[in-house]
Amino acid sequence: MGNDELLRFPQVWPNFQPGDDLSGREHNPFWVRDDDGRYFDIANALGLGQPDVSRGFAFGDIDGDGRLDAVLANQWQDSRLLRNTSTAAGPAADVRLVLPTANGTSRPAIGAQIELTGTGSSGKAQLYPANGHAGVSSTALHLALPDTTDHEAIVSWVDEAGQHRARIQIGPGHRTVVLNPDGTAVTR
Repeated sequence: MGNDELLRFPQVWPNFQPGDDLSGREHNPFWVRDDDGRYFDIANALGLGQPDVSRGFAFGDIDGDGRLDAVLANQWQDSRLLRNTSTAAGPAADVRLVLPTANGTSRPAIGAQIELTGTGSSGKAQLYPANGHAGVSSTALHLALPDTTDHEAIVSWVDEAGQHRARIQIGPGHRTVVLNPDGTAVTR
């Protein structure tokens, strides 16, 4: 709840007492856009309308079904898994962007981005798995696709060799894209 550098100074620690609260009188909204472009909170309809003292969200496809799920990190109570069971969800691609390492392994390409550019598809995502003090998401990027065919995408990244852009094809499912120092991107 504070900067780790302050941990050694007990005089600056908060003095919480039983019954104290940190914004726990509210529910987490679940915003959905309607056909008119307006957003509505449907948390109550999803069974998420109870108050929570939430401190972070982590997003990823936890069960490999192509739908984006979430874990809600709460303070002073258990975390909650929000498993996406929607039957209306269309096809999606989960893409891991990785950089090869000297020892033959790979690491997530933090800061890399992918943008769908083909006809009928649009979407852009950047690999930035941390979303705050307590939230860390999957290192896979989740892209909604308009259909089950392959779509053209541009991957851009920066490494020791400089800035790169490469065109790839992305279809539904899970895949890894290796971003090479020579500017090529290989989909596996």
